[in-house]
Amino acid sequence: MTAQKNFRSDSFVSGLAIKAPCQHLATTPITLSGEYFPYSVGDRVLVTAQADPIQNGIWVCETSAWQRAGDFDGNRDLVGGTLVPVDDGAGALVLYQLDGAIAEILEPDVDALTFTLYLVGSGGGGGDDLQAVTTVGNTTDQGIVIQTGASLIIQTPDNLDTITFRVNDTEQPFPFLEVLGSAAVEVMRFNEPFWSTGNGIFISGVGTRRFAFYGYGDAIEGSIAQDGSSNITVTALGDFEIITGGNINLNSYPILDFTIKQQTVIANGGGITINYALGQSVWLIVNQDIPSITFSNLPISGELAQMEIEVLMNGPQRTITWPVSFEWPGGNALPDPAPNDTALLAIRSRDGGSTWLATFAEAFA
Repeated sequence: MTAQKNFRSDSFVSGLAIKAPCQHLATTPITLSGEYFPYSVGDRVLVTAQADPIQNGIWVCETSAWQRAGDFDGNRDLVGGTLVPVDDGAGALVLYQLDGAIAEILEPDVDALTFTLYLVGSGGGGGDDLQAVTTVGNTTDQGIVIQTGASLIIQTPDNLDTITFRVNDTEQPFPFLEVLGSAAVEVMRFNEPFWSTGNGIFISGVGTRRFAFYGYGDAIEGSIAQDGSSNITVTALGDFEIITGGNINLNSYPILDFTIKQQTVIANGGGITINYALGQSVWLIVNQDIPSITFSNLPISGELAQMEIEVLMNGPQRTITWPVSFEWPGGNALPDPAPNDTALLAIRSRDGGSTWLATFAEAFA
């Protein structure tokens, strides 16, 4: 009866590299003697994290010194790749693999034994996180959901990994969705196949599609190209901005509609500063004398800066002191406009504002 019981509970089968299940899993060092809470006498325990890995293996709980399990105590009981089913402590069955070359003979109490989580089963609250792998490729027809604020990141030291999307049904859109609570908000949608040549993202075909990027606090790098009659549109008061030396090339096509940003500067006494970045069309309302005029945020030397300044003498005639960097036609500066009169001044500089060429018109009627 004893031998028959051992065959049933301890996996004494020649050539079998799968052990009988263990009731408990120890992933931190434990004392291998006495009744170790919550274990009971006779329970099988898979020990994986002793300070001395020679002590790892399958043990049977005793009131005194524990004994190695009968199927894990000899030089014919285990080889590299041996599998051990075990309860993970949360009601889930997991499978651990004994490390080592496949079929390499290992001996308890002689060889260091290390175990790696091999498979997470079902039931209970689930198993540990996915383990790091190097050359293993996997496929699945099930959805993968990243929860609790975690991220799906592809990362290597050389940053050469990629995510490839393959869409077989080109008649259906391919959406990227941002989920806000219970609602999914469409972030990016493609109604045609798309690909990259290393120079940007492209859409094939022609038609009346709209190709839109929706940004959430970051930037899009690279190029955006489109063929056919589709449009690139900036909506909802957004800005289309080229920075850090970029250019907008119109390639001889007409500009159908545009506006120039205007700023209003009111002189209520003292000097004024005109910020070039706030608009190159300036409406200057003169309520008091202007003893000085300066400019800020001008283009650097070698780039053209030009502005138009519409001067309104609002009420009585006031005195305007123009910058000495202004060079006027024939050396004659714009006279102070008459009360409630308007003058138009055009200025341009190629040296960062050190010198301005200024011309004007006045006495509009």
